[in-house]
Amino acid sequence: MTEQLPKLETLLDQSIGSDKPYIKDLAKDNKYLEWLVNIKSQRHALDGQYSVHVFLNAVEEGDVSLWPVSPHHVGTFTPFGQASGTGCENCKNQQAEHLEITGQIPLTVALIERYLAGIVQDISAETVVPYLTEHLHWRVESVSVSLPHLLRFLQPSFHI
Repeated sequence: MTEQLPKLETLLDQSIGSDKPYIKDLAKDNKYLEWLVNIKSQRHALDGQYSVHVFLNAVEEGDVSLWPVSPHHVGTFTPFGQASGTGCENCKNQQAEHLEITGQIPLTVALIERYLAGIVQDISAETVVPYLTEHLHWRVESVSVSLPHLLRFLQPSFHI
């Protein structure tokens, strides 16, 4: 016997009640802030073999292969740099010039999930800046060099 799904009206009544948060309440006057992490680093740092993982809340410090499946993981920035012994002439020039690149990791969807879970009251600057100050974390996954070495190449920040 096949189970029958509840009618759409029943699902809506159960998931959208007066005690539940509404996503539409986040966009007053159809406007909201888009939240991003901006990352700036050298493309070929650590022989081009590193990733920056961004988290909202605790970071499991153990097995780095589990970082992307953590419920706190919100994104990864991975430059496609080359090792110092590369045969690519353009890459060698970029290495000599310490070419810097940038990337962004969106946070808005993760913040909306936290709103729906009752963790943040909205996604306004007044709420999100203190939340990010306390809960935004990043870690570097490297193949070839100890991680403290990368800190001089990486400049994470967030601005409003």
